[in-house]
Amino acid sequence: MKSTSSTKDGLKQETQVDANGFEALLAKVGAAGALKPTAKQGVAEFLLLQVKDEDIAGVQMNLAQAIEAIMNTRGAILSVCGSFVLACFGFPFEELTEARDYRYQSATRLVQSLGSSVRVVHGSRSAKADFVGTPHYTSYGPILTDFGSALAILLSMSFGAQREV
Repeated sequence: MKSTSSTKDGLKQETQVDANGFEALLAKVGAAGALKPTAKQGVAEFLLLQVKDEDIAGVQMNLAQAIEAIMNTRGAILSVCGSFVLACFGFPFEELTEARDYRYQSATRLVQSLGSSVRVVHGSRSAKADFVGTPHYTSYGPILTDFGSALAILLSMSFGAQREV
């Protein structure tokens, strides 16, 4: 795999990296002055939704509408997996006093606009924003406490409902 990065003087440099050289690449990118997110702990304002997944065309249309609604209320889409979407507001733990209000607005708008095609759980959770993975696959995002219970609640709800957890 080849990677291109810029040096401090603005020149491009190409680096050949195999899977075992991933850590070396991260170190080199950091040394070149690229932004590397750091681990942070705080409270995450999250929203988890599922759209009805009876047909692919409906899922695509409803996901597009849901993602727009979340982004229009300053939400960050963290993951889309099948018919599920995970979003955070004020991520990663910025001093954004409006984050909770945006989360409420987003949950309300989602149910108003998608009706019985969506179910939503949302709330605040202790979290850590950090890298997760291996040298072969790495992702940066929040690790939410007690996320399994929020997912279980979502799956027990009827479509057309929202609940703060």
